[in-house]
Amino acid sequence: MNRRNILIVIIGLAVGAALAVWLFDDWYVDRRATETLDQLFAELPPGYTVTYDDAEASAISGELTVTKLRIDVDLAEFVAAYGAEIGELAADDPEAAKALSEMEDMVLSVSADTWLISDVDLDHNPPLFMTQEVQGFTFDFADFLPGEERAAMETLFGDTAVRGNLRLRYSADPESGEVDIPYYEIDMDNIGALEFSAKFGGYFVWPNPDQPFAAMANLDTLTIGHLTFTYDDHAFFDRVLRLVAAENGLTVDEVREQAVMMIGLSAADIPDTRLQMAGVALAEFVKSPGRLTLKLAPAAPVNLMELSDLAEIDPVAALDKINFSLTKE
Repeated sequence: MNRRNILIVIIGLAVGAALAVWLFDDWYVDRRATETLDQLFAELPPGYTVTYDDAEASAISGELTVTKLRIDVDLAEFVAAYGAEIGELAADDPEAAKALSEMEDMVLSVSADTWLISDVDLDHNPPLFMTQEVQGFTFDFADFLPGEERAAMETLFGDTAVRGNLRLRYSADPESGEVDIPYYEIDMDNIGALEFSAKFGGYFVWPNPDQPFAAMANLDTLTIGHLTFTYDDHAFFDRVLRLVAAENGLTVDEVREQAVMMIGLSAADIPDTRLQMAGVALAEFVKSPGRLTLKLAPAAPVNLMELSDLAEIDPVAALDKINFSLTKE
């Protein structure tokens, strides 16, 4: 066999191998992804119904893409299944109990154009690590809110739906109890952009799908290593002011001035410089809404229950312990 024929054979084998990989990736992996998704959705708590148009997976890139996802939650069915657990949480709060009773007639719906999952742990449910991105999600509240509440929400959001995109990365270690969230970003067109990152330790109990409220049992073990929360306003705060002004027979400027004055008076009575600076930042945000960032950066992980006890005794010492700051850009 001459060199030319050998080259043709090699190219043919390479093309054949590439085609085989593509067929495996396109057919078998997609089928397995659909089966895995259907199994995952079937294990959701009662009341959840999930539908989607298509699921495409790649063994090469490790990504899963779900298109036209829709999640409906029948709260009557959910409350019927977990009424006892939810009732215990609302037992000492009449407003929460009232809200719970009203929930039973609601069906919540969330949809998304695309749901992209990558670098995900497939050996545990829920996964111990995952990166995901949701493009074009919509939460429409027009169908389940009463007329007056729907009108108020429409005034507040400028629409009968909340729309946007989401990015999230997390990892968890059940043995050490650490949960790391490098980023959790939600950009909502008619509200604003929320950015959250944090690291927790002594994490509760990693949630069990059969006991969704069990994670709340060990709050006393939770520690925080760091936390950053940023809100970038998309004209939402001005709509809040307009709603408050309309309800109280005032102008927007009057409401804004009163809010700034109240913040200033409150900050003046605080002996801690950081809280005074936080008051200045908050007042600046009220005057000209923009980007507001809250940071907790303790030198070492802080137990939240111990921090809560310390805050009752010495609020300034508690702020020192968590290295609190609030800034406006």
